Amino acid sequence: MLHILLLILKIIGIILAVILGILVLLAGILLFVPIRYEGAARCEGSRDTFRAKGKATWLFHFIRAEGYYRNGKAGWRLRIAWKKYGKKTKGRPEEEERVSHEYPEKREKPETTEEAEKPETVKTAEKDEAVETVEEIEATEAVEEIEAAEENEEGKDVPETEESPEPEPAHAEEAKTQIHKTSRRKEKSLWEKIKAWFHKIKCTFSGFCDKIRLLGEKKDKVLQFLESETHKAAWKRLKKETVRLLGRLKPKDGALQVVYGFEDPCTTGQVLAGLSMIYPFIGSYTEIRPDFERSVLEGKARVKGKARLWHVAVFAWNLFWNRDVRETYRDIKEFEL
Repeated sequence: MLHILLLILKIIGIILAVILGILVLLAGILLFVPIRYEGAARCEGSRDTFRAKGKATWLFHFIRAEGYYRNGKAGWRLRIAWKKYGKKTKGRPEEEERVSHEYPEKREKPETTEEAEKPETVKTAEKDEAVETVEEIEATEAVEEIEAAEENEEGKDVPETEESPEPEPAHAEEAKTQIHKTSRRKEKSLWEKIKAWFHKIKCTFSGFCDKIRLLGEKKDKVLQFLESETHKAAWKRLKKETVRLLGRLKPKDGALQVVYGFEDPCTTGQVLAGLSMIYPFIGSYTEIRPDFERSVLEGKARVKGKARLWHVAVFAWNLFWNRDVRETYRDIKEFEL
């Protein structure tokens, strides 16, 4: 009985070891198998001539991704094992335009044939109906003119017997009081509008002063947050780990050749001054030539390298176990202006 129990435990242990080995193997594949990437781009002076393409593969092309941009259109393709996904832009817009131009011409032709095949009797009947309607309109207009003339003659024969009565004094006084009241209301409403306008200016000025005071308080709070020794140590560690990560992920092979220029030579010089700040990091494979005489943008670029998730995992691990970084992250979540 005991040896049966030991055999069962042995089988369970073997199964657990196999599962653990598979998990370790998968973790090793994810962390240490590199993602290989490469890309290229070219521009000959205008947007229409700009072309670019790039691809990335992982695990002996088990996963392959590609992207491209040419003729003003972008597309991508993705293959995972035997399944393919992608976006193709060739040919479809032209076919849709061709179909949309063909259908209206086919729809207009039957309408013209139907109008040509109408019998002449229908056309003559329509003409007769139009003539009858015109005659009826003319007859009604003549009758209306005769009636209007008769009414004018009757109005002349009637004598003017009564004159319009003069307004009574009471009504005149009421009208004057009403005019006086309306004038007072207008003056009152005008004064209220002026008071409201001054009150609005006062509120706007006080709100502006409050905002300035609030910005001053926020500035002091932000400076106090940034000048903390814990936060300074956290920023320093983050900068160090980021530089190390970028150094490990940077391309192993690449080249960049650019000829650029603006209409204003001053702008060209300012851009060159900005590029000189990052030139120590990219100068080994970069060639930049400014053109101070014309507006131009020409060049080509090529890059190739590989990256491993292991480096990203080490970056996250070092930051997570740093006490200053954890406290700074907690303070950022609780920080409110």
